[in-house]
Amino acid sequence: MTEESRNNDKRKQVTQDNVSELKIGKPVVLKAEAYKTIILYASRYANQAIPSEDWKEIYGLLIGYYDDDFLYVERAIPMTYGHDTDV
Repeated sequence: MTEESRNNDKRKQVTQDNVSELKIGKPVVLKAEAYKTIILYASRYANQAIPSEDWKEIYGLLIGYYDDDFLYVERAIPMTYGHDTDV
């Protein structure tokens, strides 16, 4: 059995019944590609070249899974951006 298949056996899906279990504060493991997506998208709308009063908020989805020890974020999907009243 490979390491990946052992990890797949431990994965748990988030449902309405167990979502409160995740609010306890598990450590988060963020894959490098997801982190890169978040940073690149965020820096388009808020960076040193843009005056801070023109910065925009961003929203997106984080996709992953959790096990007994950690919450794993595998992908980040940018959705929208705007000012606080726009999004």
